Order: sequence, then C-alpha cells, then structure tokens
Amino acid sequence: MRNIYIFLVSFFCYIAFTACDNWADDFNDNKNIPKVLSDDPASFMGAILNGPFRDNSEWVALQSVQPVVGTIGRSRSLSQGGRHRAWHDFDGRVWPVCYPTLPNIKNVRNSAIASNQPQYIAVADIWESWIMFTLTTFYGDIPYFAAVEDTLVFTVDYDRQALIYPAILEKLRNASEMIDENPVNIDDNSDYLYAGDIRRWQKFANSLRVRMAMHVYNANPELAKTVLNEIVSSPQKYPVFQSNDDNCAMHYDGSNDDRSSEFYRSPSTWSENCLVSNVMTERLITLRDPRLPLYAYPVKMVHEEDNYLKPSNPGPVKYLGHMYGLTVSDGDATSWNGGIEYSSAVGPWFRHLDAEGNRTDETKKTPLFLVTYPELLFLLAEAAQRGIISGDAKTYYETGIKAAFDQYGATFTSEGYAGAYASEGLASADAYIAQAQVNWNGGRDKLTLIAEQKWIALFNVPFECYFDHRRTMLPLLSCSNLAATYSDGSGTKFPARADYPASEEQSNADGWAKARATGFDIPITGDNNRTLAKMWLINNANSPDLQMPVFVEPLRASGEYPGGENFKAWYDAHYKELYWWEYE
Repeated sequence: MRNIYIFLVSFFCYIAFTACDNWADDFNDNKNIPKVLSDDPASFMGAILNGPFRDNSEWVALQSVQPVVGTIGRSRSLSQGGRHRAWHDFDGRVWPVCYPTLPNIKNVRNSAIASNQPQYIAVADIWESWIMFTLTTFYGDIPYFAAVEDTLVFTVDYDRQALIYPAILEKLRNASEMIDENPVNIDDNSDYLYAGDIRRWQKFANSLRVRMAMHVYNANPELAKTVLNEIVSSPQKYPVFQSNDDNCAMHYDGSNDDRSSEFYRSPSTWSENCLVSNVMTERLITLRDPRLPLYAYPVKMVHEEDNYLKPSNPGPVKYLGHMYGLTVSDGDATSWNGGIEYSSAVGPWFRHLDAEGNRTDETKKTPLFLVTYPELLFLLAEAAQRGIISGDAKTYYETGIKAAFDQYGATFTSEGYAGAYASEGLASADAYIAQAQVNWNGGRDKLTLIAEQKWIALFNVPFECYFDHRRTMLPLLSCSNLAATYSDGSGTKFPARADYPASEEQSNADGWAKARATGFDIPITGDNNRTLAKMWLINNANSPDLQMPVFVEPLRASGEYPGGENFKAWYDAHYKELYWWEYE
C-alpha cells in the first residue's frame, strides 16, 4: 500500500508541474500540492526521465532541428520556421517541458539524501545536467542557479552561460566521483536509460562532459583542455563509453502511449512531412554507405521522363531524397518532383511499416539516442586533431565510423545493401574507409572528414545534430538564396539560437528583458534578430561565422521545377551547389 501511495502522489505531483505554462509556475511552491519526500527515490524516476520526452525531443528534431541541418527535406516550407527563418519556442516543447522536470529531480535527490542512497543523488545530478545543458545550449542565458537549488523564487535574473557551463561540468564531475565511491545499482524497472546500471550512468556523465568541453572550447579553451585531459588521462576514475552498449538512449517498452516512441505515436500522414533530404541520401549513395536502406525507405515511384529527378543509386531498389531548403508554400514543397511518392521517407530502422504501410508494434520500441559512442569517438578525434588532447586522431575517427555502422546494425552483406548498390557495393567497413572521400590520408581536410561522418552519425540525435553543426559549421551545408528575403529571421545565416518562450515575458519580465538586452552579442529587439543573436559559446573570435553557402533555388514561375520546361537548365547549373563534396 505504501508503494501505491508513493506512486500516486508522485504521479499527481508530476501532472501538476507539467501543466504549468510559465517558468514561475513551473518552479515555485504550489500550496495546493503536498510536499513529497519519499524514502524511495526510485518512485520519482519515471517522472524525471519520461517527462522531457512526451512529444518533445523527437518532435522538435523531426519538425525543426533535422531540417535545418540538412538531414530532413520535409514537404513543409522554410516559411514554417523549421529551417532558417525565425525559430520560436517550438510550440512549448523544450523550455516549458524541461523546466517542470526539475521539481521531480529535487524529489529524487532529497529522497536519496533522506534514505542515504548517494547513487540516486548522482543520477539526479546527471539528469539535471543534461536538461540544463540542453536548455542553455539552445537558448543562451537561462535561469540556472535558482532553478537547481531547493529554495525556489518567483522571479530571477537569467544566469550567464559563461557561469552555467563550468557549473554543469563540475556537477557532472562530482556525480562521476560519487558513483565511483558508491557503485550501487539503482532500480532497474524505473530506469528507462540504463536499466539500473549505475556504472553506465557514470560513463554517460563523463561522455557528456566530453561533449560539453568541445562546445566550450572556442569560448574557454583552458576549461575545455582541463576537462578533456582529465578524462583522457584518468580512464579508470572518469570512464567514458566503451561501446554502443553504453549509449545513452531513452528506451521505450511500448506498454502504453507514454512509453512508446514518437515514431509510433505520430499519425499515418507523418511520412508526408518527414522525408530524407537529397543532401543526406546523395552523400550516402556517393559513399556506398550501408545506412542508406536503414535511414530511408525506397521511393514508391520513379519518373521515366528526363525533365524530372531520378534516383542515382545503382541498385534495383531506388532511393531519392526530397529537396532540402525550399522556401515555397507547403503545397509547392509537397509537389516537388511530382509528389512525395517520388521521395524517400525516413527509414525502417526508425519507423517500421508492414506491407500495407502501417506502423508495426516494433516501432513502439524505437529508442531515442541522446549521447552515443560514435559521437564520443568523433569528438575525441577532433580534439586529438586540434592538439587539445594526445592520442591518435585517425584511430578515433576510423573506430567511430565502424561504431556508427554497428549502432544501426548496418552491414555490407544485407539484402537491403545489395538492393541499394548491387555490384557497385563495397565488401566491408575497411573498404568503405579506404575510399578517397573517407580515407584519413586521402587528401581531404581532416576536420571536414570528422564532421561529415559525425553529421551522418548524428541523424536523429536531438538536439546535438543542431548544436554540433552550429559549433563547427562543418560540413558546408547550404541555404537557399531566397531565404535572404525573410526579414524576420536569420536569413541565409544558420540559426544562432531558439527564442525564449512568450510566457517568459509575462511571468519573469525583468529577467527576460535583461537577458535579451545584455546576454548576447546584439540586443534582441524582436523577430528580426532573435535567431541572429549569438550566445557566449559562439560569440568569440574562435567560432566560425554562421553565414551559410547559398544555392540558387528553382522558381516554379520560371519553369525550373521538375517537369518544367527550364528544369534541365536549372539542374545543370545549380543542383550540385548543395553538395559540398563536389567543390572541395
């Protein structure tokens, strides 16, 4: 009976918090909610882990983040805010969803203190750190110190990102050491990430430190070097991921709607708005990459006429990406190249369909990756190549490629691979790595090599695919020249940040106004510059400019769309402007 009571109280506490629609309500004491301090910290684990992912990470990734980094060529247009126009708060699916998780994290922490279970304190600190890392890296200055303390206040100044990053890094370091001193597993049934394995939580903490150190490197090189070298030089004390078994992923059991993947919960029309981009498919095809039949479904139809786009892969099963970055209406974007039947939808590894095109129960369990072993290896390869750490960048890079194949079970002997490439396929991962466009010593820029393989590997890793590209601006993703006509956004510049939610202006007006006025390289005055303002992480001489290369977008009115009388001329002159590997 006690456990049932604890569950019900924590559940209603979670519902009450997540129903709030502004920062103050999310955090501050609600006199109608009883103070909950259970001697079982595991009773709050479901609320802290599942809360941020109910219609959150996957939705934002598929609708906004992936289109802006070139992996999704959705049939929605640029004007929907999903690409280079002014990003808003993603319909309340990040800030107003992540912050309400913090009270439940406090419950885990306080319950763990009361029951003397330090392993749960460490888990609470690690998960809180991931949430706050996500928020500050998306928005810039945010409420942090007041938010993570037990004393809650109604209005706060937004804390400086320059102070938040070191604080999170220190909290993660302490959590790792706490686990090292108390390596006791947690409840496996309530842990959706690691099924109770506390040592893998420790690896998650240190692997997240590596990611954060690379993000902070341009702004604070000494801090980044200290963190990275401490981890690399002390692998026993600060272990990181050693294989894909250590990947931090939200695992779904499919037992109910909340415990099912967004790929399953999405409606049947989902594929119409989630088509793999032409940039992604063409890069996979040119590299004879085994992830193509996993990332993408074959097209349903292929044109015979020469004035339409046709699949370029040599095998009998055809793949073709949807045009990336169109600025036209939704209807024109949907009808690109004759309609969505001629484009590849996001593939069976993520959304498994039966012969009639219906989602299967298998899709309920598609995991959501948050931090992965391949990503870690590519980060270490970059750190070694830049001379931040000692180590063999080439080994990190090549091991990362093979680990990325392993993550998705991609092989060179599968039926799907043969269907995609036929006799022009490769025999092995070593043959893949030996290609001139992949070979470490093949003459290409080594940082571009690393970034390109990481870009492929971060397919649907929210939100890091966006964060990482903003940090390096590699590979050279392009933007439509017509994006420059939008005055209420970033135009042809890569979006620098997400916008604070509108509720903040009402609930925390002073903190919101001060952050907009002083927290960035320019004062934020409205829609015209809210996604141009650079946060501390990228407001420095070491960070790359956010100006993107541009491609000349076709015009329907000029007959330059597939099927139009001038399509061939536009295609010959401009189509490959999207493909950076053609111009190196």
